[in-house]
Amino acid sequence: MILVHKMIPTEQELANVGFAIERLFELDENKCHPGHHYKLNTQARVQRGGGDASGRDLFNVDLDRVMEMPTYRLFIDLLDNYNPNSYAPESYDEQEIGEITSFVQEILKTKVMRYTLEWLKEKGIVHDEDSFRRLLITLWFRLYSRSGKGHHGSSAFEHVFAGELKGRHKVIGLHNWITFYLMERKNLVDYHGFYMPRGRPDECIEDSRVITVKFDWNGMEKTCSTIVVGVSPEFEMAMFTLAFFANDHPWENESRTILTALDGNRVQVKIMKLNHQNTIATAYLNDISG
Repeated sequence: MILVHKMIPTEQELANVGFAIERLFELDENKCHPGHHYKLNTQARVQRGGGDASGRDLFNVDLDRVMEMPTYRLFIDLLDNYNPNSYAPESYDEQEIGEITSFVQEILKTKVMRYTLEWLKEKGIVHDEDSFRRLLITLWFRLYSRSGKGHHGSSAFEHVFAGELKGRHKVIGLHNWITFYLMERKNLVDYHGFYMPRGRPDECIEDSRVITVKFDWNGMEKTCSTIVVGVSPEFEMAMFTLAFFANDHPWENESRTILTALDGNRVQVKIMKLNHQNTIATAYLNDISG
């Protein structure tokens, strides 16, 4: 059992968000575990410019077991609310607004979000749970135009968690493991293989929390995408929310890089603003273990 005082950020965690992200991982009571909730079929390494090196799906998931946790059920409800074409106009109907509200209400009950609330309160960014709820909905679900003009056809949530297609030739976003698995089930995504950080033995990859993969979606290739495996959707949302508001790491050309560790993997958390706006354009991890 995690004690209540562990929800309160330490001075070290407030001074360096990398330590706060490590605490979030510790607090993620809804994380899934290899061999119990899922199995990775990593198969073969790939090279940039190489072809498909793997004949089977990346994920085997016991979805019934995963869906026993309500945040996953409500997360999956959100995934069909979007048109993957980032140029197509989007809007939310009443049911979709209700699904967003239900998801946010549920994740606010979790340890990772209670910690995130306390961290943001210490920074003066929110004052209470109600202002935190509004911040999450605005930051993650507000629709915007990626070009800064024209139709609002994207959002931070859609980009990071659901994935998008930019025109007819480019896959962008799609960093969530559950989404990737569900798309494999529907034969929308074809996994090609994984990249191994230099100096890291292959046998470590099957139980790794971080994997960098190559795949195509509807025939469009994404040469490199990093997925955090087994973590809850609320963990990823909390991690990137902290990264976005981490004033201990300056913005450089609308981008911020944070060094941290997840379950022994040294990673960079990368987050970018959208065209000088106070919203997330993209957020993902780079595995720098080795």
